[in-house]
Amino acid sequence: MCLNIGLNVADIASEPCYVNTGVEQLLVELASQQAVEKCKINANLAEKAFLKDSVYVWCREGNEAKVRLFFQSQGSIVEDPGTGSAAANLGGWHIAQGKIPIQLQISQGDEIQRPNRLLLKVDQNGKIFVGGEVILVGKGEFYLPE
Repeated sequence: MCLNIGLNVADIASEPCYVNTGVEQLLVELASQQAVEKCKINANLAEKAFLKDSVYVWCREGNEAKVRLFFQSQGSIVEDPGTGSAAANLGGWHIAQGKIPIQLQISQGDEIQRPNRLLLKVDQNGKIFVGGEVILVGKGEFYLPE
């Protein structure tokens, strides 16, 4: 998998695993924020090797997490600038590891010049909360036939 995401074995901090708190995603914990930043998905290898729908790479340092989410769309690899469902899955990962309660400030989208900040909170009962601010990228109107 390391070659598929452009990293070395030393960059992987724990065993990658699928988590599903509503949308299944592959979570890959990385050893450093620099590893998250340099991560690149090889589209040809990803489809054959491991990428079901999406991969969420992340690194936690204190109460902050640097993350990126890549997914396949029409034969291309796309990066999502802010992913609430993946943040919820990160909460699910922490529940599975017994690392709760937790509160994290999540940084995503910086590498594609669309910075997003999400807040993840998991309480002592394992209830997951995800929040953040929205960034308007467009607006419009549509009409439904009566």
